Amino acid sequence: MSHITHRHRSGATLLVVDPRPVSLTALAAVIDSQGYECYCARNAKAACKAVEQRPIDMIVWDVADDAAAAIDQIHALRELHPESLADVPVILIAESCWAGLETRLDPISPARCLFKPLDPNTLIDLIQQSLWVPHVIRGHHLNVQKPQRPGWVQL
Repeated sequence: MSHITHRHRSGATLLVVDPRPVSLTALAAVIDSQGYECYCARNAKAACKAVEQRPIDMIVWDVADDAAAAIDQIHALRELHPESLADVPVILIAESCWAGLETRLDPISPARCLFKPLDPNTLIDLIQQSLWVPHVIRGHHLNVQKPQRPGWVQL
């Protein structure tokens, strides 16, 4: 693993899903080291419990040896929690043989795929880029009011 050269404090909450404990711990450590709140799950059932307990800003999911099952589990998770996960970005982690995997997720929600072996800096950069999506912006602009006069914006 390369040395991570930047730190980011965002307050964003990420759900990391990986069936292998060692790689789950490694992923979580990289993400946590950058100041993100990180919740871990080894399977879809644990991921569902995490989503029920707290708002999630992003999902990082290692598809392991069964990419089709991982995609199905993400779809099922979104169907169970449409109000909170409909437009949450997903980063899939996979072997290079799964190129194009991200296109199998709902096109409304941003999805990206990183291939193994992972560079921690690339993972963090992709997380930062993916968090700048409409669901985050909408969450921060819920209190915006319509201008009182045409052509004026009250900040």
